[in-house]
Amino acid sequence: MEQLLASCFGGLFKLPVRRCAFSAKLVHGLMTRQVVTKKRYEMWPVFGGNPMRFSLAEFGTVTGLPCGEFEEGYVVDDMARVKKTDFVFWDRLFYGRRDVTIADVAAMVASDKEMPPNRKLKLCLLIIVDGVLLATTQNPKPTVKHVKRLESLKKFLGFPWGREAFWWTISGMLPAQRVLGKCDDPEGGFCKKLRQESKILPGFPLALQLWAFEAIPLLVKRLSGDDGETILTFSGAKLPQHSGLPLSGVLEAEHDPQLKVQPMAERGADEEEGWGEFDCEINDRKVAYVIELLNSGHVFRKEEWGGGDAAEPKYEHDSSGRTGKRKGRGVQSKEAEGPALKQRRLSRYFTRVGSGGEDRLGAVEAKVENLMELVAKLKKIVVRQGRQLRRRKVAGSGRHSSSRLSALGRKKKKTGETEPKKLFSDSEGESTDNKTDGGDDVVGGDTSLGDDPSEAIMMDKGLGKMKESDVVPLEGAKKGDPREEGHQVYYGCGSNTFFVSEDEDFGELNKLVGVITRAAEAQEEKVASAGDDTSSEESENEKDDDENKVLNVSDSSPCRTTEKHKPVEKEEELAALLLAKEAFSLANLVPAAEDSDYQFFESVLIANPKVLHLNAGKYDLDNQFFLDLATPEKWVSTKVLHMEALVDYVGGRHEVALKARRCLFLPPWFAGHLQGKTRAFNAAKCNKGRVLCDGRLSGFLTKEGKKWGEDVDTLYSPMIWGGNHWVGLCISLTDWRVLVLDPNPALREMSEVWELMETVSKMLPYLVKKVCTPPKDKAYNLEAFAIERMGGAYENKRSGDCGPVSIKFMELHALGNPHPRMDGLTDALVDIMRKQFAMDLYKDWVVPLYMGGSQP
Repeated sequence: MEQLLASCFGGLFKLPVRRCAFSAKLVHGLMTRQVVTKKRYEMWPVFGGNPMRFSLAEFGTVTGLPCGEFEEGYVVDDMARVKKTDFVFWDRLFYGRRDVTIADVAAMVASDKEMPPNRKLKLCLLIIVDGVLLATTQNPKPTVKHVKRLESLKKFLGFPWGREAFWWTISGMLPAQRVLGKCDDPEGGFCKKLRQESKILPGFPLALQLWAFEAIPLLVKRLSGDDGETILTFSGAKLPQHSGLPLSGVLEAEHDPQLKVQPMAERGADEEEGWGEFDCEINDRKVAYVIELLNSGHVFRKEEWGGGDAAEPKYEHDSSGRTGKRKGRGVQSKEAEGPALKQRRLSRYFTRVGSGGEDRLGAVEAKVENLMELVAKLKKIVVRQGRQLRRRKVAGSGRHSSSRLSALGRKKKKTGETEPKKLFSDSEGESTDNKTDGGDDVVGGDTSLGDDPSEAIMMDKGLGKMKESDVVPLEGAKKGDPREEGHQVYYGCGSNTFFVSEDEDFGELNKLVGVITRAAEAQEEKVASAGDDTSSEESENEKDDDENKVLNVSDSSPCRTTEKHKPVEKEEELAALLLAKEAFSLANLVPAAEDSDYQFFESVLIANPKVLHLNAGKYDLDNQFFLDLATPEKWVSTKVLHMEALVDYVGGRHEVALKARRCLFLPPWFAGHLQGKTRAFNAAKCNKGRVLCDGRLSGFLTKEGKKWGEDVDTLYSPMIWGGNHWVGLCISLTDWRVLVLDPNPALREMSEVWELMETVSKMLPYLVKKVCTPPKDKAYNLEAFAIERMGGAYENKRSGDCGPVSIKFMELHALGNPHPRMDGLTDALVDIMRKQFAMDLYKDWVVPLYMGGSQP
């Protein structure tokens, strides 16, 4: 605080509190009473017939801010283009946040008790400059050029902030410059703005009020309190919002015979050359004549000031006051009364002229009539919906017709093929429950109730919220399809595999948000007798299917115990074939021939491509996943988890060998995470390691048994370039090198590779320094890793195979490049390799789910 008080801003803390309660009416009155001149940096308001100047000299006198000349070449420009290098100190000061407001900065200072004093001082200075002196919006934000200047406190405190603040302040208090075709009548436009209900005043408009109190002593006498309480000694949380100077006080001071107005501030003898002056100011002979008269002692009268806005009514002041009786109350002094909490409008200073009142009234009446008609229509809709709700509640009772399913009408069977239906819509908002007055939940994307009772699907409020992972996706099957087995839901207690065949249209199910969970015990349903007559026919129809259904959804009773899923004959045969195969060995790392059972494997999966296997190797994979992986030239990506699954599978299959060779396979998100930090890392000129201080990344790099430098020396991770090409990375912590395992090096020149890998190579030293214990003889340096690209290996020039090939390259390289070696691969071997990948994943991750066991 001592540094702040000793700075150029110390004078602001010595301002009297009673003078700092901003009076917008007083400022507005002074602006409307100003004389029109050619000056661009001076305002000449007239109070009681006496002219008074408000210029940079007066601004500096009342604020105590430095008002010297700007440094050579400086331009006050709020439209200057911001460069990336200008955010260097910004990111250090705000830890990379770009959407900071002055309110956020103030909260930082108030909440952080352990903030370093130097940083706290800089933030406080920023609050004063951008939040008080140079505020241009209702919710001010830090300015980039001011933050950049704050990097050097000496440079910041030596800047003429008074001149900058006055430039912004006076720009909103004077008419604009005349520009032909754009601003032909600046005075008229300025008067129009003054008639508005509000007007934006940038900068520090309080300075005009402070100068009015300084130049007109009679105004100060009519304020409550005294000047002894300053902002520094003020104990309140906020400054008073009203100055306690009513309209009557201003008018009395203006017509007081003892009125004295100080026309200008006197320049101090110690002020530097150029203080309080603008070299670019326009010379106005009329203003010079007024100053000459003031210096000669001329006494001005109101009659000498002509002109003005003729549209405003002439105001005649009556000093006799009111003679009507008022409710008696105790008389208090101005000091005891305190600041006024409410002021009357100062409309007499500058009234707002309106026109076309009758037309506006008619337009408002017409709008009111339209609104009343709409309200009447809405009331009718609400009444109709209430009747429909009551009708559905009555029809919703019965053994199997719950409040969720009672309104779900069965449609006629369709002869055409139906599209697969989703139980969840893509939009999160479409599945959100909407509360009704009755307390029930209306479910569905469209919550409106039509004339058809089947459009409303009610959900009992007693049920808990549904998880998306509990829902079985529904597969639409054509009528008469050979794989159709009736309307059955297969759900295995030990298996996480699902399949639904359909013999009717499930279009209404898109509105149903169902909950399918595993139940521990079966309970008999007890349903109230109300409404049995209306739903008896539906109950009888559903009784016939009870034996075939494994799922029972009731009002509030728990589900039945589901039967264990029994795979069809072909699935059992496939599982037996895969289990009977020999265990994996390095000799079969790249099979020379296609597996003899692959055709059968493919036919089983094609028959049911939408079968979903939950928690298969910690992923939820359907049969289509394996078919895509086995298809040659089929693009694989992270969206369907192909690359994540392959990295996990290969890393787990060779876990012992990789641990012995001190190697570790990293998921694709590692390289993607570094790519996402590129912009912030390049923008940070100092303390770049802070950009990489990510909780997820730090926790991943310090896992037990996988610590860099202690347990691992070589890292393998896939990386995607441009969103269309996968490569493998071999990161050596001992050689300080990144080897790029590119399946198709002909796509990019080495210069392009360096450009793509430049930022990643610079980030890695900071990660190593963060998580690795430094060597005993020396510390880690921050030199970028060397980038090399492997040559002489197989080149996959086909499209779509780069993902699996890059995984195979990393696998071979990590194991010492065994037979057939990376240079021995061919397009035919890649096709076989992809099919083998699919069969191995299915065997090791999916088959154990059929058996009700866990992953090996």
